[in-house]
Amino acid sequence: MNRTLAFVSLAGLLLVAALLLSPKRGGRSFANLSVSAHEPASGKALTLDARITHPWTTGTRTEAYVTLEVRGRNDPVAERRPLHLALVIDRSGSMHGAALAHARAAALRIVARLRPDDRLSVVHYGSDVEVLPSSQMGPTAVERAQAFIRAIHDDGGTNLGGALEAASLELRHSPLPARRVLLLTDGRPTEGVVESDELVQQVRGLRAEGVTLSAIGLGEDYQEDLLQAFADVGGGAYGYLRDAEGLPGLFERELELATTTVAREVDLLLTAGPGVRVERVLGERGAPHEGGAHIRLPDISAGQLERVVVAVTLSGTPEMFGLHPPLTAELRWVDAQQVLPARLSEELALTLTDDPARAEAERDPIAEGLAAQALAAEQVQLAAQDLELGDAATARERLGIGRRLLRAVPPGSDGGPAPLVDQLERHEALIGAAPADRAAAVKELKREAQRGLGRVGSTY
Repeated sequence: MNRTLAFVSLAGLLLVAALLLSPKRGGRSFANLSVSAHEPASGKALTLDARITHPWTTGTRTEAYVTLEVRGRNDPVAERRPLHLALVIDRSGSMHGAALAHARAAALRIVARLRPDDRLSVVHYGSDVEVLPSSQMGPTAVERAQAFIRAIHDDGGTNLGGALEAASLELRHSPLPARRVLLLTDGRPTEGVVESDELVQQVRGLRAEGVTLSAIGLGEDYQEDLLQAFADVGGGAYGYLRDAEGLPGLFERELELATTTVAREVDLLLTAGPGVRVERVLGERGAPHEGGAHIRLPDISAGQLERVVVAVTLSGTPEMFGLHPPLTAELRWVDAQQVLPARLSEELALTLTDDPARAEAERDPIAEGLAAQALAAEQVQLAAQDLELGDAATARERLGIGRRLLRAVPPGSDGGPAPLVDQLERHEALIGAAPADRAAAVKELKREAQRGLGRVGSTY
């Protein structure tokens, strides 16, 4: 077993130990804290719910996991704002046949669902890039878009950078505040800009202009880490399809997210009080710093859930918490309806006790389950990397660690254990895939890891 595997095994053991520490009556609570399991903090567009696996036993250094759930509010009377959508479709030679046919069908379905006050741009790319310029979707524009899409044929290489630049030019001067790119590709960039860092920088430029980008990878040859980076930087979603038959449904799901967005440019900031330290954000979703952590979340639509799990250590004195909250969570975003900045700030409730014997009764089984799920997802993520390198044996060991983490969670906890243990066993079958199917197995494992790490509504 290598050093990394040994370290994550230790992390698993620390979690199991942490699950056994948490007090009940006779403990002490930090007063006037409103974020709890039953009373999520609520803003106009978003709600925030926070849970901690167990309280702090005074006089000890305690490791714990905090789960923060951000959800878009459903507002049945909210008016759907006009959308400027740029469809960016790969038509390289590898898209020949059924793949491109399904892509055309998916794009035509999107055209049929757009409203007259929406705007549509279509970019398709092989070695060159062709663009249908933006226009409002009146009857003439719909017919023109349909004809342009039906005429797409496969040809050439994959000029992804050129396609991103064309989409940027289309959206840069759009009169609509809601602007979104939906990118489809089945291969690696082969022409124009081909370096991943430069392509991600292009997406970062789009985001700086207020544009959201979602990316869908098709088949086995595209770079899933690159498309995941596009979604992370672009504030949108990442999707993987092995078969093109699912493209129409995925395109419609993306349109639903785009037209029901309630919050854009969402940031979650954690501020740790004295005696509390944010050790890491599971899945490397954010950057811990001396005073807490900063996590950038995707755009959030009505009903969409995004989850963040952080590891914290508690080592202060009760007197410290009398003056400062142990952990404050602040959400900042741009309200998609009002197009104005908004914020929501709440403090995390923390129970203190000097009686470790009461720990079992006070633990939060839902928080335990969510933490175990995220830790197990990290193992799935590492297993995918091992499998990519051809090390199936280490990949299986990592999934074994994930199963042990989940089985340590009490029955009935949210996130486990039985359904997720079964899922890990299905993942193990992927590891045994024939070499010809290994690329697809790696992509599926990485996608499922992202969901387990909290990208619930932004991973397809």
